[in-house]
Amino acid sequence: AVGDCWLVAAFASVAEYPDAIRNAFITREFNQSGKYRVRLYDAQAGKWEVVTVDDRIPCAKGSFSPHFMQLHGREAWAVLLEKAFAKFCGSYADLSGGRPVWAWRALTGDRVFNLLKENEQWTRYNFISTP
Repeated sequence: AVGDCWLVAAFASVAEYPDAIRNAFITREFNQSGKYRVRLYDAQAGKWEVVTVDDRIPCAKGSFSPHFMQLHGREAWAVLLEKAFAKFCGSYADLSGGRPVWAWRALTGDRVFNLLKENEQWTRYNFISTP
């Protein structure tokens, strides 16, 4: 989705820890039904939610090119995960303008925070659970 670079950045950084991506998927192998279950942490509710998505990826009109995130080789995890986040948030349009720390928390369930340096001093800000 246009405006979901924050989500793509979060995926890229979390992908450095393959187990974190693997753990997000309940359905880890290709299946004939085309249904995949993904778990995402809802920090506001304080619990894991299971989101079911299918393998029908929105494409640009008149083409087979995905309208949002692109496939890379035979790996579909990022496209399916983006679709799960879109469903979790309400729609692809609702992914516009978020923060990577929110996605990190949703993917891992871990507590996250921001560090900000102002006037040569670091300040820690605890993350509030909104995209």
